Amino acid sequence: PPTVAGDRYQVVFPWNFPVVVDGQEASVRGELVWVPSRNPVWPLLAGLIGLLPVVFWNRMRAVAAGVVVGLVAALALVVAMLQFGGTPEAARGLPASFSLPAVALVAAGLAGRYLRSRPLMAKALLAIGGLALFMWSLFNAGTMWLPVLPSNAIANLQRAGVALVMWAGLAVAFVMGMQLVRDR
Repeated sequence: PPTVAGDRYQVVFPWNFPVVVDGQEASVRGELVWVPSRNPVWPLLAGLIGLLPVVFWNRMRAVAAGVVVGLVAALALVVAMLQFGGTPEAARGLPASFSLPAVALVAAGLAGRYLRSRPLMAKALLAIGGLALFMWSLFNAGTMWLPVLPSNAIANLQRAGVALVMWAGLAVAFVMGMQLVRDR
């Protein structure tokens, strides 16, 4: 509406309509409000801690990368569960947002199995896990700027969580990819 400036929370207009409940007249009242988009810079900055694997990329072991992928995949699953649980049942559909973090967890688990016997395979699996997490964050990128999130959880923690998953997934994929190139 023309009365909305777009950059701040505003009441567009109040509304009111009569109803009859058990033969009693009543009124239902509410407000149509405008909630502006959030600035994604702060969640992105908070998530920069996920880039730590890049700082140590030359010395990072596959074991540490596996731990990072496992922990970050668990974080992604928690955010996905919060969003799935906060969405009305009729609108949920399939819980597809669980699949990419699950792929990352499986990749981390398999990488742990192959660490000693096939280290290149382990690093490739961890790179795949990192890419799966990065892709998950892209599918959930709107969480960083949407004004209202489908969850009762603290919105800023969800925003920072998605950003952390994004940066950490990208960092692990980069580090393990670079080590694969170096080791070959």
